[in-house]
Amino acid sequence: MKKWLVAAAVTAALGATAVQAKDWKDVRIAVDVPYEPFEYKAPDGTLTGFEVDLGNAVCENAKLNCSWVVQAWDGIIPGLQARKYDVIFSSMSITPERAKQVLFSEPYYNTPSGYFAPKGTSINPADVSSMEGKRIGVQRGTIQDTHATDTFGKIADVKRYTTGDDLVLDLQGGRLDIVLIDFPVGESASWVVKTAIPLKQWVTPFN
Repeated sequence: MKKWLVAAAVTAALGATAVQAKDWKDVRIAVDVPYEPFEYKAPDGTLTGFEVDLGNAVCENAKLNCSWVVQAWDGIIPGLQARKYDVIFSSMSITPERAKQVLFSEPYYNTPSGYFAPKGTSINPADVSSMEGKRIGVQRGTIQDTHATDTFGKIADVKRYTTGDDLVLDLQGGRLDIVLIDFPVGESASWVVKTAIPLKQWVTPFN
């Protein structure tokens, strides 16, 4: 995260002034699903979650006709650049590299990353030596991916996944020793239920 996770809508549509907003009528918003509790599908198939609710409220306030587009994270910036949608509203951390490619709004929430591993593990991510030879799960293209690769890439096996759910399945199945993900995602009830294993957690604020 950018010290703490800073999520931002990308491009000017949702971060526009009232004058600019008049130029926008139909706005397509991209999200990475599933990523509970921020965006996920309800049992009836409708999109829901904190950012979906927030995005809908912004659109209503700006009098915009908004539609949602589901896009895998590792292709979310290329999709914006290809104009498949107008805005990314999906917990994107603000980094210098991304700021060269997209226009960010003001940040609207902060949250740390977190390591999650089976309870009772001897792994301690604060002790680099304890991570040697371990299988670390991250979501591809995230700042957690960058952090794990830079910190442990030479001594551990960093495995990259398309979705957070894939991380859960491999942690549950014993194919990962530890995962690094947004802390609220790891803390969500569905994570605990899906893994069906007690988890040990570490809050990890990093740049």
